[in-house]
Amino acid sequence: MPDTPSKSPRPKSTKIIPEYRVISYVEAYDSHVHSAKSYYPNGPIIVRLANHINSTCDEPKLNIRLVYKDNKMQPINFDYAIPDFNFCKQGNDSKNLIEIYPLERRFFLVRYVQIVNESRQEMGLIVDWDGQIFRELTLSTDTSELGEAIINSNPQRGFIWINFIPNNILRWTNFSAPNDENLFTQETTKESELSGQNYKVFPTLDGGYGIVSAGQKPDATENVEEVPIVPLWEVTVKFIRPYTGEITKPSVIYSITTQVIDINIEVCDYAYDLPGLACIIRIQHTDGSISYVKIQFLSNGSTKNTVKIAFDGSLVDYIYPLHNGGYIFSVNSNKVEVNFTGNIYDSNGKWHVVWDCPKMYGQTITPHGVFPNNTVWMFFDGYYQSETSYPDTWTFMTATINELPQPSVNEYNNLNINATNPTIDGVFSTEIETETRSINITYSNTILLSTGNISIFQYEQDDEDNLILRQSYQTKSPKVTLSPDKRTITLNVLNHTFNMPNSKYTVVIDDDAVKDLSYEEPLMGISSNIWRFSTDNKQNIQEELKSQEHALVRLTSDASKNFDNLDFHQQSEFVQNLLHYLAKCVPVPQERMRTNSHSQWDPDVDSKQILLKFRILAVKDEQDISVNNIIQTLDEMIRDREISPISHYPYTALLDSTYGFRRKKNVWEKYDFKLLAFGATLLLLGILAIFSYKKYEDGNCFVAFKVLLIALDFGLDLAFVLAHSRDVLHLYIPSLLTFIIPLGLNTLITFFILIRELSNNTRFYKWFRTYHNVAAIFTVCSIADVDSLTMINSKLAGLDAFDAPISPGTEKWIFIVSIWNFIIEDTPQLIIQIIYIIYSVNYSIIPFLNLVSASLLWICIFFGRSYHMFLRYQDRHQVYQTTIRTPSSWLSQERHQDNSRHVNSGVNVGVDGGSNNNNGGRRNNDVSEYQPLERRSSVPLYNSSLGPFDDAMGIGVAGPSNNNRTRSGSGGISYELIGSEHGNTNTSASGNVNNGYERFYGNDKTLEMKYNV
Repeated sequence: MPDTPSKSPRPKSTKIIPEYRVISYVEAYDSHVHSAKSYYPNGPIIVRLANHINSTCDEPKLNIRLVYKDNKMQPINFDYAIPDFNFCKQGNDSKNLIEIYPLERRFFLVRYVQIVNESRQEMGLIVDWDGQIFRELTLSTDTSELGEAIINSNPQRGFIWINFIPNNILRWTNFSAPNDENLFTQETTKESELSGQNYKVFPTLDGGYGIVSAGQKPDATENVEEVPIVPLWEVTVKFIRPYTGEITKPSVIYSITTQVIDINIEVCDYAYDLPGLACIIRIQHTDGSISYVKIQFLSNGSTKNTVKIAFDGSLVDYIYPLHNGGYIFSVNSNKVEVNFTGNIYDSNGKWHVVWDCPKMYGQTITPHGVFPNNTVWMFFDGYYQSETSYPDTWTFMTATINELPQPSVNEYNNLNINATNPTIDGVFSTEIETETRSINITYSNTILLSTGNISIFQYEQDDEDNLILRQSYQTKSPKVTLSPDKRTITLNVLNHTFNMPNSKYTVVIDDDAVKDLSYEEPLMGISSNIWRFSTDNKQNIQEELKSQEHALVRLTSDASKNFDNLDFHQQSEFVQNLLHYLAKCVPVPQERMRTNSHSQWDPDVDSKQILLKFRILAVKDEQDISVNNIIQTLDEMIRDREISPISHYPYTALLDSTYGFRRKKNVWEKYDFKLLAFGATLLLLGILAIFSYKKYEDGNCFVAFKVLLIALDFGLDLAFVLAHSRDVLHLYIPSLLTFIIPLGLNTLITFFILIRELSNNTRFYKWFRTYHNVAAIFTVCSIADVDSLTMINSKLAGLDAFDAPISPGTEKWIFIVSIWNFIIEDTPQLIIQIIYIIYSVNYSIIPFLNLVSASLLWICIFFGRSYHMFLRYQDRHQVYQTTIRTPSSWLSQERHQDNSRHVNSGVNVGVDGGSNNNNGGRRNNDVSEYQPLERRSSVPLYNSSLGPFDDAMGIGVAGPSNNNRTRSGSGGISYELIGSEHGNTNTSASGNVNNGYERFYGNDKTLEMKYNV
């Protein structure tokens, strides 16, 4: 049956005058309220002011204000050179070329027109509330009809820009939402054919968009008598599906079989009190009457029902849906005492009450709107109820409608929700009495879980307009459970979510978080600042860490590769940004967290991943969050990154969720028993060396201790190169070079020494054949450090196996190479270990033991060699007393009385049996068998394996050099005759050891100098 306009009269009902609040603002110049819009659930409203130059143009300056519900006003300092013609009306069109659209919180879009290559284009500026230009956009290149921005039901998903172009084509482009991270995307432009020029695009609760169009059916005949059942006019709907952008086929949701003049789509929105969508259309009939019809339909395109609205046919200015059900029809009033009238209808189209707005002087057409809590807002020029003109003043008024179609007001602004726990303005207890914490939401009807998110935000202490995300996840997450009656959902929250005592929180439920079970239609959620509550004033996690602590994070494999490709400055900037967002996630003042921007590869995983270290400073106030709490909070957030704010920020999203935020343990905490075992081993070796020295004073036990250190250090060097040399990014090559080059050098020198000794030293060859196993062991050890060969002639424990007769030349080679090892191996490796401990972020046991062994070895070598060189230097200038045994022919008294020795200064010692002169020589009249002398030795007096020792009889020094153990000395020795019995104490004699004297050790260690005759 065709729709006809309703002629039923309205009942005579009382009119209501709402309670209202008014505030006026004075500008520094003439200002008029040009436009005002608000897509934010609870404000602010973006107001554009204009200073009229003439009847067609305004001053070419964009004056924007933010006005809040509490009457606070914030000017936006916007400075951008928009072409002047945008501030003028174009032709007969009264539309302004400049339009402002609120976007995601803290951003708005400014549309204007710009001439590019003699053609007009629609341009856009995305601006933040501080007036900073975020992005410049090209919105459309076809300006045959100006476009419009349609904001998504979830503003975080962005908006679409639509344009109606010739041939009933609708073109749109999807833009992402601007954000603080400067991320922005623009998708490919798409088109769709409409059934008529009257259309309305609106957001749907599932994150998509609906396109409703009305027009004549092209193939319909106007002869109703011939085809009475064929519709002449149709209202169809298409949907742009979320995420995929798929466009559905048109579905007819309303049709008229009678002839009408026109159908206009007034408003399309959610059906707030019922599942589904709703549009109100205005039908202009051929008899001049006007009727309004409400069409209820579902997101699959099927129609639920249609409702005729009992309206008297007055010209409607605007229709506002009410969140608590019903509509307000705003009508301009000709009455002196009333500015405009609002007729309130319920969801079934029945008239409820008349709402009159008091008279406001100023401009006739007043920008106005309705907040979700049924608060009407409006603006006008001048002062309220003052006929005097005040061109520099404008006024903001809000009014609350108390008389509503629903029997009671729903404080959640959502008729689908009955109750929550905690309640609005309630207190959430942070005392942990159960293993999990939870919050509950109870719905009016049965529901099923959908894809929308439920998010918990914390209000910033100093700025409640700034919300800090604490937790967010889909209702299909395992942490959300649906009650058996399918009416209550329970959300298990993380322990860190309410970690701040005496703090305020709000819960945001996205549209399409749940669906109506009967129709499977998305249900509306709860916006921010509605479900508010606070935590109690109890600190659950006691402060266990009174001082600062360090903690570690690990980047993912891909993030680690990208990090490695950055230069040092970029890496430092990356770490600082990561620190900023980690502090924001807790939340904690950034001053409580520090970093030195150092990094290292994690040696505990096969994949190359970067470790970073952060320092958390100790608390200064009892109300501050504890160090332990910060570490636990970040650890839990990173491990549960899918539902925590970690995944919402660009830098924290790069952290490895399997690693978390780990408190860095010191080496003792990690390896206490291993370190005790290592220290006990070194102590035991030292004690054994001391006892061995006490028992065998001839042996050099220090060499044994040093060789053990060499072997230990070599093993740790090898382990470090294989396992940790890549940890610090720039230490790998130096570590490799200081290991390989000395290894090759020592290998070559070791084989050179062995071949030389075996070829030239018969006594060593005999020892080598006898103790080849010992020789083989220390040959292998000497590959690590040639100084290990000194072990085989150390006389350790008095064993012949450690008494190899090494020649003095070999000792010299060993000494020189050990010095080079100290320069090119021991010192660089110690420096590498010091650099490693400074720049590494996670110190482990191998580098620690390597540092200990390298330090001990460096100290032993440095002081040992220094002492060695000191003794060499001292022995070059010190006089040692010895004895000379006369030749056997001197032992007879007769020969002793008759023979004489000539000692000539500066010449070899010789014997002249037939002469006795006083010029440099004298007769030996002493009956003693020995001649005391002072000995100045030019041969080495210190040997690393034997060391110096005094003659047991006090007659000389049993030389520390192995040269003294041979009967055929080499090199010159000078002697000076002493004693009063010699007469001339200043006469000196010098000569070759083989020229006049032989030297050897007797069994009593006496140095015997035999005279050759």
